[in-house]
Amino acid sequence: MSNPVVTIDESNPDRPRLVVEMPSDQREAIQSAVEALSEAGDSAKVQRIVSEALLTAVEQRYRWTHEWQCKEQEPDEAVAEGRVHTFDTMDEMIGLLDAQQNPLTHPHREVSGNRAVQQCLRTTP
Repeated sequence: MSNPVVTIDESNPDRPRLVVEMPSDQREAIQSAVEALSEAGDSAKVQRIVSEALLTAVEQRYRWTHEWQCKEQEPDEAVAEGRVHTFDTMDEMIGLLDAQQNPLTHPHREVSGNRAVQQCLRTTP
């Protein structure tokens, strides 16, 4: 996924515009958002909604970095490969974690996910 490009168009100094260039494959989601804003009606309410959305986008921009997206693949792969555990009690979970930290009780600890992340990070976005 390519990142959106956000700029401020100040070609009209009396009315600057925020310009967000989004990938064309997100057109439907953008249209839904525009319709929802139109239904909100009250301009103060719309301004608050847009401000909150922009703040959220800024706070979460790290999620769209190449590094973060690579790291997101690791848990997805672990689930797909069945490398997950469920527990009935907290003691069971702590017991497994303790065993994984002790190479004598868990000598073949699976670390392939870390290699997958490293491989992904070596690729260019």
